[in-house]
Amino acid sequence: MGTIQQFLPMIIISIPIMFICRSLAKEKGKDATLWTILGLIPGINIYSLLYLFGASSTILLI
Repeated sequence: MGTIQQFLPMIIISIPIMFICRSLAKEKGKDATLWTILGLIPGINIYSLLYLFGASSTILLI
């Protein structure tokens, strides 16, 4: 039971980060499914969020 109590706050923090990563990926033309999964994994999600903030958009605006 102690392991679940330690892991639960990381999951609670990961859920909003997951949605932010998904919306940023859609906005920048990246694969939304991949970035949603990466946004859900604790530890990796911070780095994926930072990458998406700095990534350039692959969608051409006319």
